Amino acid sequence: MTKTLGVIGPGKHFIEKIYPILIKSDFFQLNGILRKKNKSFKNTKLFNEKSFFKKKFDFIYISCPNKYHEKFIIKSLKNN
Repeated sequence: MTKTLGVIGPGKHFIEKIYPILIKSDFFQLNGILRKKNKSFKNTKLFNEKSFFKKKFDFIYISCPNKYHEKFIIKSLKNN
């Protein structure tokens, strides 16, 4: 059973180490990325903050700098 995944703030580590694994995964389907800079991700839609939190994901991967984690954890929990 495939689980949907949303990613917040994909940086260099995510792009180089995590993303290549996720796109090959049969367990996760990458359904959206919250990112301010416009960078292309294969078959994955980019969202601004408002529209990202309107979507429903099974999991959220927070990949932004640590100082923003609390904000996005709270926001993710409030939006189920």
